[in-house]
Amino acid sequence: MLFRSGSTAVLQRSGLGLTLPLGQRASANVVTPVYGVFPNPPAGPKDPGLQMCYFAGQEGVLLRETYFHYPGSIAVSLPGWFEENMARMQDYAHLSCIGVVVPTGPHGNVGNGGHLYLALNDDEFARMKQGVVEAANDLFGAGAVRVHLASKDPISFEVAQRADLPALLDAAIQDQGDLNLATAHPQGGNAISTTPDIAVVDSDFQVHGVQGLFVADASLFPAACGVNPMLTTMALAHLAATSVNEFVA
Repeated sequence: MLFRSGSTAVLQRSGLGLTLPLGQRASANVVTPVYGVFPNPPAGPKDPGLQMCYFAGQEGVLLRETYFHYPGSIAVSLPGWFEENMARMQDYAHLSCIGVVVPTGPHGNVGNGGHLYLALNDDEFARMKQGVVEAANDLFGAGAVRVHLASKDPISFEVAQRADLPALLDAAIQDQGDLNLATAHPQGGNAISTTPDIAVVDSDFQVHGVQGLFVADASLFPAACGVNPMLTTMALAHLAATSVNEFVA
C-alpha cells in the first residue's frame, strides 16, 4: 500500500533523517469492505452519510465496522468491470456493508516524499481473511442472500454456501493483492518514545535534538490503534499544547 505521511515528509526534508529514525515503525488500520445484498432495501435514511459503529472481535486485533457511502465510492470497491460492475451497482438500494479492520504492527516505513510503504504480514493477512468470513456470516445472519467481496477478481458467495465459507475463501483469496485493501488512517513514522533507538519525539512532544520543534499527530503512534484515531490524536494534541505553553512561557 502507498500513502502519504505529511509530518514525516516535512522532517525528512529538513535533513533530520540523518540523525533520527524518521519514517520507521509506520502502521495503519487496514480495511476491506464486505457487501451484503438483501431482498428488501435496508431501513434507514436515503442519505447514507458515513455513520460508523464497531463490533469488536478481538479488541485491538480485529474489528468490524458498519460503513456505507454514496454510489461513486461504492462502485470503486465493488468487484467487476463495466457491465458486471453495473449489474452489481443496480442492487445499490439493497446493499449493506461491513468493513473488516486489521490494525498492523509497526513494520511499515515512510520513504522519501512522505510515501508510506506497508503490507500485511502473514498473521495480519490471516486475520483479515478470518474477518471477511465473520463479516459475511454477520450479513447472512441479518438476511442477506448474497455477499460480494472487494476483490481483484469478482468474488461473490450465496447464502447456500455459508457453511463452506472458510474453505471457499481460502481457495479464492490466496494473496493480499487479491483483496481491495485501503486505509484512511496511516500512523507512525515519528515515534514518541523514551527508547532512544526508536524515538523521533520525546515525552514532551519535542523532536529530539531540536528545541522548540513539536509534533502532535498520528505519526507519533507506536503501532496502529485499530479504531478511528481521531480522539487519540486530539488527546495527544491537547497534551502537546501543555508542553508548548510551558516552552514559550
